[in-house]
Amino acid sequence: MKKYIKGIICPVILCICFGLISCGANPKDVKAPVFSGVSELNAILFEECNLLENVTATDETDGDVTDLIEVAVLPFSDVNNGVFRPKTVGEYQVVYKVKDKTGNEAKAYSKVIVSGGDDRPLFKAFDFHAKDLGSADVDCYNHTEAGAAGRASFDNGKLVYSVEKFGEVDWYNKLTLINLSLVSGKKYSVEFKASATNALTFVMFVNINGGSWNPAVSAFVSLTDKPKEYAFETTTVSLSGNYALFLQFGGEQNKSLPATEITFDYVRIYEI
Repeated sequence: MKKYIKGIICPVILCICFGLISCGANPKDVKAPVFSGVSELNAILFEECNLLENVTATDETDGDVTDLIEVAVLPFSDVNNGVFRPKTVGEYQVVYKVKDKTGNEAKAYSKVIVSGGDDRPLFKAFDFHAKDLGSADVDCYNHTEAGAAGRASFDNGKLVYSVEKFGEVDWYNKLTLINLSLVSGKKYSVEFKASATNALTFVMFVNINGGSWNPAVSAFVSLTDKPKEYAFETTTVSLSGNYALFLQFGGEQNKSLPATEITFDYVRIYEI
């Protein structure tokens, strides 16, 4: 009987030992992927720059993970599928990030230096030195629905929209820049510099004035008390006509804010 028991125990011990050895041969994946090809880049103002060109990532376990690479540009700028189209000259930080299937993350850093001059055709410029709203192509809607109230004025070459009370609907407290004769088949860049005495988010649209609702561009814009430049590209305009730039400050996100002044240093529209 003792010999029989010993005959059973020995193989069991061997199996356990083999299992421990096998586990040791396959340790948990703790190594992050490795980047290659990350280097300093040069870009030309308003021209596309592919930030992912020649950049790859390899993981010891998963192999090629290049398709999983994410890239961002700081100060924050739009990057679409790795393509960066700079709106201002200067130096930007480029951040690459990739994760393997286990979740191990790797980051790599570089920079892109943007140079060049702005030779885009200026379609329309609002610099706000006019004496009255009409001569600057600005229309101000002071809605009284839901108690919303706001008024526009010029102050030393700036357009100031003073909101006494925000409405619950986005188009209450609406500022509109009119007389934009956009042309079918073209794209435009809408750019402005703005700030607000209270941090807020508003909605911006470019749509044919008085026509059906099919915006050429729509975007959420977040303002702080620090003046900042913003830029948004339209889709290809499908219909020629008189368009307007609608800036809508009401809605759920702002209705509890106190009285606020929103300042625009300029608004410019370029043909792309």
